Amino acid sequence: MIIVTSLTFATIYKGIASAKYAVYVLVPLPYFLLTVLLIKGMTLEGHTVGWTYLFSPDWSKLFTLKIWSDAASQVLFSSGLAQITVIKFASHRNDDDPLLMSTILLPLMNFATSIFAAVSLFSFIGYASHHTGIPINDLPLSGMDLTFVVYPALLNTLPFPQIWAVIFFLMMVMLGLGSEYIYIECLSALAHGTLSQRFNLKYSPKQFTFFICCVILLINCVIFASSSGYFWLEMVDHYASGVNLIIFLFLQLIVFVYLLPLEDLKDRVNLYGEKFPDLYEIPLKIICPIFALLLAAITIMNEIKSPTTTGSAVGDFLGYSIMATPTIMLLIFLFIDCRKRN
Repeated sequence: MIIVTSLTFATIYKGIASAKYAVYVLVPLPYFLLTVLLIKGMTLEGHTVGWTYLFSPDWSKLFTLKIWSDAASQVLFSSGLAQITVIKFASHRNDDDPLLMSTILLPLMNFATSIFAAVSLFSFIGYASHHTGIPINDLPLSGMDLTFVVYPALLNTLPFPQIWAVIFFLMMVMLGLGSEYIYIECLSALAHGTLSQRFNLKYSPKQFTFFICCVILLINCVIFASSSGYFWLEMVDHYASGVNLIIFLFLQLIVFVYLLPLEDLKDRVNLYGEKFPDLYEIPLKIICPIFALLLAAITIMNEIKSPTTTGSAVGDFLGYSIMATPTIMLLIFLFIDCRKRN
């Protein structure tokens, strides 16, 4: 953890340009590994069972609340929407880079990557179900088990599994580094831009980054590196993202469409020599905010009705506290920013 946090701080300290060389490895490595797994999976008996399960929809699931909340959380988390990461990355684009084309290509590439990864994974899932006789519904296909149990088991079927295991976990570390880098940079920029101006704090962005890295390292060492680290990891994974991402999506739509307002966004797009499509206006103003609000309500209802990961009153309190913290912090920063503007 000390090494990872130190690398993250060093990268942010040197600026975004220092991270571009890591992208040359970070981007192709997962695709290379997934391609190898797909080729191997196609040689296994029963791989078509997994593909049949993957592409055979159960339409009755559309009438369950959990499917909608899980789908929304997965799309938002994998695409980076409703998070500040996409906005932060966009701030580093060149003025002559196509803006609207990126809004089309990024969701398509994210969708294609998800399908590619699913096809690769379910070829092995079908083999495991065929080999053991266990129905696919009873196999661990989500959460921490997918990363730390299923994928290592799949790599064990390849020739020289030790080498592939090293490549896989190196890829996981590098992907984690990339995620931690952008989240800490966003948090540092937000803290510096809001707190230093509001309270007149005389600290540089790099000092804010160092302080945030120290706090994150302390939390990781005390909580996640302890004997109960796996419990806290599952708690944060279960409660911190789903509801909050959908609420953030709704708030971002309100801010960018109604508070800025949308006409300013259209002017900025036109400033770069592109025309804002009229087709985007009605979904942004009406359909997307209503849909996001409904999804948020569905997800909250599902969290209240469904069993928690702990099954105890204390666990419920901790889980709901974790779930409420990001939204409360966001509202506090919005309140501070609005007071500053007024």
